[in-house]
Amino acid sequence: MNVLKDEQVQFILNDIRRNGIELEDLQLSLLDHICCVIEDEWSTNVSFEEKYKEILPRFFKKNLSEIQEETELLLTFKNYYAMKKLMITSGAISAFGFFIGAFFKVMHWPGASVLMVLAVTVFSFIFLPILFTIRSREVKLVREKWTLGIGTVVGILFSLSCLFKVMHWPGANIMGVSALAGLVFVFLPIHFFGGIKNPETKTSTIVSSVILLAISGLLFLMVNLRGSQWSDNALFLAINNSEQSNQVLADISSDYIRKSEDAKMQEVGVKTSEVLLKIQTFRTYVMKDMDFNNAEKTTDEIAVKKEGKTFVSFMYLLFDNQHLPTSELTNFKKDLLEYRKFASSNVDGNPVLLPSFPKQANDDWERKMFFKVNLEGILRNLNQLELDAEIAQLALLIKGKK
Repeated sequence: MNVLKDEQVQFILNDIRRNGIELEDLQLSLLDHICCVIEDEWSTNVSFEEKYKEILPRFFKKNLSEIQEETELLLTFKNYYAMKKLMITSGAISAFGFFIGAFFKVMHWPGASVLMVLAVTVFSFIFLPILFTIRSREVKLVREKWTLGIGTVVGILFSLSCLFKVMHWPGANIMGVSALAGLVFVFLPIHFFGGIKNPETKTSTIVSSVILLAISGLLFLMVNLRGSQWSDNALFLAINNSEQSNQVLADISSDYIRKSEDAKMQEVGVKTSEVLLKIQTFRTYVMKDMDFNNAEKTTDEIAVKKEGKTFVSFMYLLFDNQHLPTSELTNFKKDLLEYRKFASSNVDGNPVLLPSFPKQANDDWERKMFFKVNLEGILRNLNQLELDAEIAQLALLIKGKK
């Protein structure tokens, strides 16, 4: 083992200083490590300069000043590695939660809302703030710090707006528009004009800016700024879509009953009037609490709009926490089954058609008609029940007249 001379040791120390190592303790520590390695591996067949050039790259990836930067970071930011580990863990949890929560939401499985809330909360209030804290310590330019800060705020607003949109909570559109405005009018200009000045980052800055601008345009299409005109109109169409048909059939049926003295035909009219009244009463029950703000009852519900005002679906009126039909829906089904039993006869060899009515007590009619169905769908189904009852009544009256 060769022993380094004083001038060789001084040469190493000077070179360490030239490479950007300014902390004295760090200089001496590196000097000691490098000298030990050289003395341990140096043979007389190789010159000191060659051996030094061979060993020095072992201490860095790009340049020796990395050690200085990392040391300063550790001195001023003692929990760096712990926070970095927490950042990676929270990022993995949020990504997993986004994917699984979205899948559960599409499949209408329980737990979707919990997963989505957890994922967005972890992403917005743990992952993004830690990422900003770590990255802001690593960059030196004020412009880069501002870019990181604005990007973090935009990311938090956008993720929260997505959560509020999915959960149908108020304020989703405001946060979504604010996030898009911050991205397009604040973050992108700073990112673009700052990065384009540097020849090394010019191309990547242009490409990333174009991608971000394209994504912003696509997201803007998805933001519901004015509310869905289709949803506004659909609510009224759902209420009135069969009104004219029902009225025509009712007029014809009334004419038959009025001109007939047959008790059976009179009974058909009475029974049909009773079931129509029960359908109308059930519709009133569903619509009576249209305007409510109980957040506990709106979780996982489907939002609809009427005259620019947001409401929620009324599944909670018809099903309990275990997704079982309420007594109101069960009694309504019994009334429909009684009318079906009354009307269950053949007309010219064909059965009276009541396709929207429940066929039997143990079928899954309630879930098909009302479970996780928004208000428009519920009203359409109730109108169809009325229409089927009118058609069945007319068929029975025509048969009785013959």
